[in-house]
Amino acid sequence: MTVDLKDKFSVSLYDLGMSNLGIQINYLKEIYSFDSKNIFGTENFYNFKLFTEIIEAIKKKGRKAKVKRKNKVSRPNFWLTEKVIDDINNNYNIKTNLIEII
Repeated sequence: MTVDLKDKFSVSLYDLGMSNLGIQINYLKEIYSFDSKNIFGTENFYNFKLFTEIIEAIKKKGRKAKVKRKNKVSRPNFWLTEKVIDDINNNYNIKTNLIEII
C-alpha cells in the first residue's frame, strides 16, 4: 500500500444482494509518508472540512442507532433517521438474526 498526500476520503456502499444496508464514509486523521518518514495530520486538507461537514449533517438529521437482540440493547457505531427504521427492521438479514432497531 502506498500512502501519499492526496486529499481524499473513501465511501463504501453496502449491498448484500437482498437489500441496501448502508454507506460508510472514511477519512484518515493522519497519514505516514514513507519517503520523508513523517506523519502528517489531515486537518488542514480541504476534504477534511468537507468530511467534517458531511458527518455533522448526518448527526444533525439522525441519531446513533440502538439495536436490540435477545433482550440486550447496544449502540453500534452507525447513525440513522427515524424514517428508515421500519425498512431496516424488515431487512431479511436483520429479521433472520432476530435483531431489531429501536
